[in-house]
Amino acid sequence: MRLYYCATAVDNLVISQNHAVTFTNETLDYIPGSVVLGAIAAECYRSGEYTDAQLFDLFQNSSANAFSNAYPLNDDLEPVFPSPLCIHYEKEKKPERQNLVNKCVPDNDSGVQYKQLRSGFFSADLKSFSIKRGTMTRTSVDFESQTAEDGNLFNQKYIHKGFRFAGYIEFEPQYEKLIRNFLNHKQIRIGKSRCSEFGRVELQIIDSMDFGNPPATKNQCLYLWCLSDCQFINLENGQPSLVPQGSNLWSVAESNPDLDIKYDAERSYVRTCSKRYFNRKRGGFDGDRLLVSKGSIICFTLNRDLDGKVLDDLQKQGIGLDRQLGFGQVLVNPAWIDTRDLSSVKLFKSSPVKLESCASGKCKINNPYLIACLKKMDANSKNTERYVAGISKFIRNIADIYNNARRYSIIEPSEDFGPTATQWNEIFTRIKNCKSESYISDIEKIVMQNIGRDLYNNSENTKKETTEFEKTSWAARLYNVETGTVTYFAEELLRYLKNSGFDRDQMLYNLEVLVKNDFSRYDVLLAKQREYAAGEKQ
Repeated sequence: MRLYYCATAVDNLVISQNHAVTFTNETLDYIPGSVVLGAIAAECYRSGEYTDAQLFDLFQNSSANAFSNAYPLNDDLEPVFPSPLCIHYEKEKKPERQNLVNKCVPDNDSGVQYKQLRSGFFSADLKSFSIKRGTMTRTSVDFESQTAEDGNLFNQKYIHKGFRFAGYIEFEPQYEKLIRNFLNHKQIRIGKSRCSEFGRVELQIIDSMDFGNPPATKNQCLYLWCLSDCQFINLENGQPSLVPQGSNLWSVAESNPDLDIKYDAERSYVRTCSKRYFNRKRGGFDGDRLLVSKGSIICFTLNRDLDGKVLDDLQKQGIGLDRQLGFGQVLVNPAWIDTRDLSSVKLFKSSPVKLESCASGKCKINNPYLIACLKKMDANSKNTERYVAGISKFIRNIADIYNNARRYSIIEPSEDFGPTATQWNEIFTRIKNCKSESYISDIEKIVMQNIGRDLYNNSENTKKETTEFEKTSWAARLYNVETGTVTYFAEELLRYLKNSGFDRDQMLYNLEVLVKNDFSRYDVLLAKQREYAAGEKQ
């Protein structure tokens, strides 16, 4: 059983060409079948509704289940396919339809130099199509400090949002409900950087998708136009092979044992590549896969012609290994393969795809964590006024501690003094990631580790002397009016926090102000005090 679907890019997409980390990370211009398989597999494994045997059968049984590559739809909602490598054009001319020739047909002209089309897509009427891609400069972030890592600036290429991609999933009948539910107007995230602003696609089922061509008999020849990468194996030694063999055409070889199939290198146009896939179960990369690249034209010579049913089965089932990863999609004996001048031919039979309007609000959003956060925010919205009042009180008291420390240490307004916004951000991050209500002890741990006096030494901090930087931050001296003694910024801060009774959410609200405003700068501190004083008068 086969279901066609359309995936609309709601966000920009990053579908990496490889897993190597370089200064510029390239992105594919289509959605591989392995990406769709991974998205469904993640949902199935997370649900726990299926046995290991069922999951293995669905995701590893390439003879019954296949996840095709999803290629773009053009502006007319017609499917486009990778450019056949046998299509060339004269070097001095533009690669337009009237200048394209098929090099599978012998050339009688001499002295004409041709250039091969090695990338891009073509529609049925030979209109070229390309995906619009952009580039964004990003930096790696250190997980512990939540700051930018030195020397890790890189460029990330991405597919612009708004493009549509069409593909199909072929499966056994017992998985129909699972596949339909997955494709039924749902939003999923795919590709890299899914936790940031990339990766959302909107899925919907296409009732019918008319593309391809009825295979024709070609005078004891068999031509295969590879719509996706193909993976072959040499049955004699069991090793991967980049030379296609007749034994790799499973549906033909099994039903026609007397058929002699020979690879014709002179009439074939083949490019190769290798890919590696990350295996989340094993926590590492699989070995390199040697592949014949999409767009390749493979020619075989036969000792007799094949009937139409065998050719139809070959086109439907594909060739080679690992069809579940999107490999092995082919069009068999396209009608144009014997025509040299391509100015008036159709590459394949096609018609526009009919799509239902799918407003984002009506789609099922598979993001339970986001929904839980929104519900929590809604529940806390009733406490907004209390939180705002708490922020005002909190900032006034922290500002008083800053001012007290400045006056005691006789610090000029032009000099920065006291804990910086970066130090407050460290506390904010620790509390945000704290799963218990022990955030006060976490604050105490962070603050005291930044004070080098012997009184606060512990197993994690063996410093014996306070650094100059620490003297201007947590270890700054000030005067306690209530006790009439000299104390430290850290001691006053912790005493105030322990007596305030703030809950965790309130504390995060409070700290956001100190993270966004650097109170170690006197002008910022003064402006914030005036802002809250004006608000109280109103």
